[in-house]
Amino acid sequence: VNAVSFKGTGCSISQASASILTDAIKGKTLDEAEALYFRFRDMMYGKSTSEDEVEQWGEVEALAGVKNFPIRVKCALLAWATLEDAIKKHTRDTAEK
Repeated sequence: VNAVSFKGTGCSISQASASILTDAIKGKTLDEAEALYFRFRDMMYGKSTSEDEVEQWGEVEALAGVKNFPIRVKCALLAWATLEDAIKKHTRDTAEK
């Protein structure tokens, strides 16, 4: 990932999450970005994420508390789910060429 940005409106959680995502995936491979998406999603749904692992994610850690507010989890996941969709589309388009 050489460059990434977002443009959008929404609640503060969705905006913060999108901003943190852009910083988190810069310089990563698509596989690394996708792995981060899966780990983030698992954290949001309360699945086996250790505090030590979360602390290593830098700014992503700031969103860890969102999992305690189930109605807000989708806000935090919106940009991340879009990333996953974009990776799948890129992979599919690349395979078709």
